[in-house]
Amino acid sequence: AVAARAECPWPRDMADLHGSCVCAYNAATQLSVQCQFVDFSRLLGALRAAIPNQELDLLYVTNSTIASLPNNVFANIPVQNIQFSDCDLEAIADGAFSGLESRLRNINLAGNSLTEVPTGALQKLKRLQLVDLSKNRITLVPDDAFKTLSLQTLKLADNNLTVSADAFSGLEKTLKNLNLKGTGLRTLPDGIERLSSLAFLDLAQNSITQLPPRAFAGLESLTALNLERNLIQVLDGTVFEGVNNTLSSLSLLNNLIADFPTEAMAIMGRLRVLDIGFNLLTQLPKDCLLAMRSLTLLALDGNPLSTLPEAAFDHLRATLRGLSLGGRFLTCDCRIRWIARWIRDTDLQVTSRERNPQFCGSPPEFRDRTFYQLNAEEFVLIFKPETFAGAGGAASRSSPFGEEVRVQDAYRRGSAVVIQWESDVPNILGFRVVYRLFGDDMFKQGPPLAPSEKEFKIKNVPSQECIVVCVVSLEDIDISPETVPPRQCREIRTDAAAPTHMDTFVIAASAAICGTIIIAVVVFVCCNRRRAADRKQPLPSVLPATPAPPLASMGTLRGAKDWDQLSMYSHRSIPRARMYHMDSKGGAGRDAFLADEVRSQASRASWRRRSLADGQSLRSYSAMSGHFPAHSGGGAGGPGLALPRPGSASSSRSLWQDALLSDLCGPQHDIPLRRPSASRDRSASRLSSHFTDDTDGWTDHDMDIYMAANATARGSSLVQL
Repeated sequence: AVAARAECPWPRDMADLHGSCVCAYNAATQLSVQCQFVDFSRLLGALRAAIPNQELDLLYVTNSTIASLPNNVFANIPVQNIQFSDCDLEAIADGAFSGLESRLRNINLAGNSLTEVPTGALQKLKRLQLVDLSKNRITLVPDDAFKTLSLQTLKLADNNLTVSADAFSGLEKTLKNLNLKGTGLRTLPDGIERLSSLAFLDLAQNSITQLPPRAFAGLESLTALNLERNLIQVLDGTVFEGVNNTLSSLSLLNNLIADFPTEAMAIMGRLRVLDIGFNLLTQLPKDCLLAMRSLTLLALDGNPLSTLPEAAFDHLRATLRGLSLGGRFLTCDCRIRWIARWIRDTDLQVTSRERNPQFCGSPPEFRDRTFYQLNAEEFVLIFKPETFAGAGGAASRSSPFGEEVRVQDAYRRGSAVVIQWESDVPNILGFRVVYRLFGDDMFKQGPPLAPSEKEFKIKNVPSQECIVVCVVSLEDIDISPETVPPRQCREIRTDAAAPTHMDTFVIAASAAICGTIIIAVVVFVCCNRRRAADRKQPLPSVLPATPAPPLASMGTLRGAKDWDQLSMYSHRSIPRARMYHMDSKGGAGRDAFLADEVRSQASRASWRRRSLADGQSLRSYSAMSGHFPAHSGGGAGGPGLALPRPGSASSSRSLWQDALLSDLCGPQHDIPLRRPSASRDRSASRLSSHFTDDTDGWTDHDMDIYMAANATARGSSLVQL
């Protein structure tokens, strides 16, 4: 570090710059300067004085204050790469990069406070290849924003964006990497299909619920597509037509896919990496991977899969090198013995992003062991009635709603509605709160909630409305006012907006003044009567016929000095205002006047009408980081939510039928049978209410994998009521 600092070109007596910056030369003797917590103006002045017109490879400034970049700010500083991150940069003049038109190649302005794309400053930079505007406050990418450029990489992540139809005009033949992660998109932006040279497209952490047929047909060079942490439930069978011969990596992590998209994957013959972990898959069809002959890495962990059929993987024995699976639903019995054999014979690497248990959910003695610690002989048939019922087809699932949810309470809290519930059903996948205004024929759905979640808040409920709030299981798909049992719902009425604080103050002040005047007059009259009685003289006239001093000087009345101490405006003559509280524990007649309701009325003083409800509480947001998105915008009864839960079925068939054993575990009829313990353990959810909450045995070890963060969209997590 000392040697690097010694190479900085400015004089040694500039201790502040030497302490904040590191300098180095590359093989082409070009200088790179990297600084933090530096005076930017002083840095530029030192560079101009020390090395005028000497070409810089990189000028990197971070954690400093650069409010704006004025015209000609880089005069006599020919630099090829600029990175100003976390510098509170708010404005860039159109001529800021004057002199760098044929030199500047990369600009990284991530983590600043820009509110618009600096089109005017960028449009003259003919050699520019990379622009990174991530983590700013940009809300619109206008038409022709980059038309004069030849960009290869464009990053707009973590801005709450509206993308115009021709925003990427001019980049059709050059752009190869486009990052729109966490930009609040609900659909694919128009114009993307014209980017024929695009190789990598990142659409993660958005609110995309569905993709149109042939959504990527024009991206004839696309090799990697990231769709993780969206709200996708179903993939159209033709969605990947047009990229099926180029796409090699696809991530669908953390969506709401309940059925494996077999039809959509049937044409993906060149796919090598598929991540469909942390969805809602309950089973894998035997032909779901048949078309993917080159698959090398497959992630299935985080799904409620109880087993994996070997027939679905037979054709991948020579290519599959990594398999990610596991969790509390996985039953490690003879049906997945083949995984242990593949680990031994084909050097298959088995991993899992699950926690506690990471791999096997049952039997209990396997929960602390990995597949590398288990021998193939230990994978034996576990006696579970639902296993035989599923194979024999004799069992039937109970009523979709049944007694899974018991609503405990629902009440108003200010402008919000809070609902609380309980459930004793083991291995339930989670809950969802649905709500509608009274009279509406469809429910709006809140986000998926973990089994540990037992409370939900709907914010900003309009006043003078009756809202119907219900709680259902994630497995329930037929969600309508006719099918959701009334016992799982509550009706809450919101009152009209209360008077404003100013109105209350004016009324109270007026009452106090009037009361003061009345009391003063009464005291005045009483005292005069008493003096008249004592002296046996008639009560003096308050308004004498002759001119007199004003009423404030009461000594004019017969010259009594005692009256001088009791002016009508004296603070001693004004009683103190008192605050009276109504007891909410009174009779039934007082129930409608609660302290909470009073606060709710006052809180709506500045209320403006809007028909919006917050789609998730803080708890539900953090709870879903490991498995579900932050919110759900799916409509009622949307596809992809059918989740038959392991353990929900029973069978009356014989448990010792050799044919059934053969169907489950192959031709080995003499395999042993393990009976689980009588007390069925209910594994706590891996979906924690807090990232480090140990109550459910799961800890988030990788924020990048599990957390769907969008710093600029915090205020936009509202769904229509």
